[in-house]
Amino acid sequence: MDNQDSVDECIAGWTRVRSRNRAVAELSGADVPAVPVSTAADRAEQSRYRERRTALRTPEWLKGFPMILHGFDPPTPEPAPELGEDIQNWNDAEVDAFLERIVSTRSGAS
Repeated sequence: MDNQDSVDECIAGWTRVRSRNRAVAELSGADVPAVPVSTAADRAEQSRYRERRTALRTPEWLKGFPMILHGFDPPTPEPAPELGEDIQNWNDAEVDAFLERIVSTRSGAS
């Protein structure tokens, strides 16, 4: 651990002057296991992630399903409601009960 900073500096210097794909190619060519780290934008463009529905465009980007669950085809998610949209038709008693549940949950009461 005494050399951690100097090793980190060497690695940062080496990677700074190489593209992601070039770094992976050079490491792989030297028999060092390496794969590119994909950004969210990269994953959205890759067919295997589109097929798994990890990112959905409907028309905005929505977070999809990061895991494969055998035998489960999850429904397409919908955008989250606007603040207050999901309770706009609640009466005062329903709003009060909801707020009480939030307060009691946060305070640790059951």
